Amino acid sequence: MTDEWTIATLKCHLTARQESYENLFNERVQSLKDIVTKNDELNTLKHESMNEIRSQLDKQATTFITKSDIKLVEQRVESLQKLVYIGLGVWLFLQLIIVTVLLFIFKL
Repeated sequence: MTDEWTIATLKCHLTARQESYENLFNERVQSLKDIVTKNDELNTLKHESMNEIRSQLDKQATTFITKSDIKLVEQRVESLQKLVYIGLGVWLFLQLIIVTVLLFIFKL
């Protein structure tokens, strides 16, 4: 047998090459589909974790004190300061009166 190409051998050879290229192409397409699927799964996990963190931050933000709360607390502290100062003033005045009365009593 000689190494000459005939139409039949060329057709057989080209058909075999086409089938091998088709198989290789299908394998690569399937490989790319697998990669895309895994990438989608990873993106889903990433987005789920980001949403979880975001919801935790939202919950945490509700526990922070607001400016209006700070002003209210400042007003209450100032009111208590005034009461304490008034109480101290009254106590000092009463102490002065008691000392004066005691001095007056014991001098006689």
